[in-house]
Amino acid sequence: MARLTTRAPGNLSLSSLCRIFTTQFRSSASFTVCVENSVSHFEKLVQTRCKSRNLTVNEALGYFNSMIQMRPLPSIWAFNHLLGSLSNMNHHSTVVSTYREMIGCYDLRPEAGTLTIVIKCFCCLKKVNLGFSVFATMIKTGLKPNAYTLSTLLHGLLKEGSMVAAMELFDKIMQEYLYNEVTYVTMINGFCNAGETWKALELLKRMCRDKGVKPTVECFSPILKSLYKKGCIDEALILFRDMINLGVVPNLVAFTYLIHGLSRLGRSDDAKRMLLEMFDYGVWPNVRIYTSVIHSLCKEEKFQEAVSLFEMMVRKDIQPDVLTFNSLVSTLCKCGLWKEATKFLENMIKYGVSPNIATFNSILDAQCKEGRTVEALYLAEAVIEKGLFPGVIANSSLHNGLCHSTKD
Repeated sequence: MARLTTRAPGNLSLSSLCRIFTTQFRSSASFTVCVENSVSHFEKLVQTRCKSRNLTVNEALGYFNSMIQMRPLPSIWAFNHLLGSLSNMNHHSTVVSTYREMIGCYDLRPEAGTLTIVIKCFCCLKKVNLGFSVFATMIKTGLKPNAYTLSTLLHGLLKEGSMVAAMELFDKIMQEYLYNEVTYVTMINGFCNAGETWKALELLKRMCRDKGVKPTVECFSPILKSLYKKGCIDEALILFRDMINLGVVPNLVAFTYLIHGLSRLGRSDDAKRMLLEMFDYGVWPNVRIYTSVIHSLCKEEKFQEAVSLFEMMVRKDIQPDVLTFNSLVSTLCKCGLWKEATKFLENMIKYGVSPNIATFNSILDAQCKEGRTVEALYLAEAVIEKGLFPGVIANSSLHNGLCHSTKD
């Protein structure tokens, strides 16, 4: 008789169970790896889009809404990238509301970088007190603020005009050695904006003695700007030379203040010399700098040098603007060099620059003073047809010119 088995039909043997369990475990492990890879891929996508600089607000918020629903959650660094991008786009209120939604998520713990971004946004919204509240949260949760965090709070106080509170915070930062170049730059900017240029200079000297930091051009630029505004161009030039002696390479901003200052004071030769010096430091003058020096040369009736500089500007592929042409046309007209003035008017059209009322006023005034009243009247009619109206000076010149013509 055949022996009956004790295993009921449909039951699984131990070996079968082991096989199924192992298979299921492998499937579960494979699924976990797949999810983790998916999250990692998503994080890289977010990072790439944030670095692209063409991320839109709606796109950023779309990524955020997807991220908070993912399990496991993406790393805090991915969230930081999104918050940082929104902050750089000046959507500070959006950052704050997004952060509040983040802290409601289980297992999502903001770190020092996250809170620093939020502090920056509160400061930009002129809510420094809320920035300090976030800072307190940072301390309570055991997170360590860095120099950038404290510099952000310092900037917020200065932006509010709380100079006394800012100085107290600055002293505490220095005592705790939680500072860097940005800390010094922030405070120097604060002094300059408050009109306390000499305090900014003293702080810069202190920075130069501090072996823990190295002065940058951003430390000098605010002071150069303040000295330029005060008309203290000689002091600015001394500071500029000190900066170079320290091995700090000047940038476009530093040169701009000095050249504008020299031009404004009628020191066209010094301004031109400094413009040429820019090339030695690999800094390229822009149209504003060229125009400033050209205008200064024109005011001193050095039109040959002005024309030469204009030609150099064009050779360097710098597009002249209406102010550049107006300076040259006005000077050439006053000197009676009509042929040269006409050439520059033609060049304006060539460069796609439309003459404005100041251009026409210069020509009208010069024509009337030379007794060329008929030509001036034709020009005045042409100007009015363009929808422009001669100014007070031009009208006065026309009136005087017509009076003289009647007497003759």
